[in-house]
Amino acid sequence: MATDLSLLPDAAAAKRWLPSKDQAKKIFYAPLLVSLVIQCCAIAFQTAHLIMYARSNPTMGTRESVGMMLTLTLFPAGLLTLGCYSMSFKKQWIPRLWKRANEGRFANGSLLVRSVDFTVFWSALISLNLFNYIHLAMSIKGLLLLFAEYFLSIVGSVFLAICLLKLNAKKSRHVACFWFCLVTIVTTLVDWERGFLPIEFLPRLKEDKNTKPLFKLARQDYFDTKQIYEGERLNNAFYTRSLLREKIIIGDYLLEGNTPSSVTAVMAHELGHRFNNDLTVRLYGILLSQTFWNVVMFYIILPSPEVYAAFGFDTEPIVAAIALRETFHSLYSLALTPLSNLWSQHVELRADRFAAEMGYGESLIKALEEISFHKTGNWLYEAVYCSHPSNERRIAAIRKQMAQMR
Repeated sequence: MATDLSLLPDAAAAKRWLPSKDQAKKIFYAPLLVSLVIQCCAIAFQTAHLIMYARSNPTMGTRESVGMMLTLTLFPAGLLTLGCYSMSFKKQWIPRLWKRANEGRFANGSLLVRSVDFTVFWSALISLNLFNYIHLAMSIKGLLLLFAEYFLSIVGSVFLAICLLKLNAKKSRHVACFWFCLVTIVTTLVDWERGFLPIEFLPRLKEDKNTKPLFKLARQDYFDTKQIYEGERLNNAFYTRSLLREKIIIGDYLLEGNTPSSVTAVMAHELGHRFNNDLTVRLYGILLSQTFWNVVMFYIILPSPEVYAAFGFDTEPIVAAIALRETFHSLYSLALTPLSNLWSQHVELRADRFAAEMGYGESLIKALEEISFHKTGNWLYEAVYCSHPSNERRIAAIRKQMAQMR
């Protein structure tokens, strides 16, 4: 196998870490198999749970019935995702993109030009998942922002690819890894900050007789009321922050369909996320995860011809290591989704307790009954598919907290 494109001259020092071709394939398929088994078990338990729930609630309304049935549609979507990963591996999509870059109009170009060409097409494909949020872009402005996000995502990938190529000049793998990890952290923080751009185009929430309790609560918690925005076509609310700023978005449908006390209770819940620094912890988790997979890229993927061969490469192009890293990262993130969801559910229940402690327990229960379709769920199903607990669990936890306060 040709190795003229391998990164750094000290690959021999990393041989003790390197998997064989067969091991690399097992490392690829292991999270797919784990995720498939977990999802099959989860949907089986959820189906049985819904049947028993429906039998014990014969007067259940149409809205609740539809919401319960919709929970089962997540299973075929999950299977489709697993199928796409498996197909991309078997059909050698990543090597084909590299081959296209070497045989296309830039075939005679430099390694940098061919690498950028490869990265543009690869990132354009994986960034298509942004259009899962097309339902949120219900206006010309929203569509423009979505396409801008798509374009900037591609630009960010190209920037990282160029940085990796430039680090080829470093004599030490450790130094190259350190600088690339640092660059990745900076770009992630920039991306996180860039996520605030669409919010800046939203109208600020106006203080009137209906929203006055909400604004009063924000001031009591020393939250800048100028950072409260009204979301368009949104029947929910969320709190977001970066290292520099924080904002709360209250959906227009939430404001129209609920009483002022219920909306204020939702605001108390979002302030609970702020009090517990949930978004900061999440950001640190993302940075740690990216750093870990960057280390894997430098010490396992880049120096290993066998990993490249497992994916179908006959050379070891430096820039393709980023694509392989992202593939492994996505696969293992998918397999570990239950752990991520369990933490997220803990965070939501903790924010509910915060709202209950502030005296908004009953109002929050009423709001949950209006805005959430996820009424009930088996614990395994929720761990696999849900970032938020079911209403059943959340309401029980709120009532428990209220009983403890009496």
